[in-house]
Amino acid sequence: MPGSDESHATPVREREVLKLNNWTCYSCGLELAHRLMKVKGVKDVSLNFFTQQVLIDHEGARMEDIEREIDKLDLRIEGKGMK
Repeated sequence: MPGSDESHATPVREREVLKLNNWTCYSCGLELAHRLMKVKGVKDVSLNFFTQQVLIDHEGARMEDIEREIDKLDLRIEGKGMK
C-alpha cells in the first residue's frame, strides 16, 4: 500500500497458556511470574495454582526464553519431554 510503513506496525499481542505438571508451591509460581515479566516482550503473567496454568500475554516474546525461565525453577510444561 503506498505510503504505508510496515516497520512501524503495532506488534500483535498473543497469549500462551501453559500447563505445568509439577508445580507444587505457590511461591514458586510467584517467582516464575516475576522472572517471566523480565523476558523481553512479556506484558502480563497470570497464575492459576489450582489448574496448574500460567497465562502469558506477550508481544513477540520468544518461547525459548519463556521455557528457559520455567526450566530454571525445575518446573516442566505438560506435554514437553523431560530434559
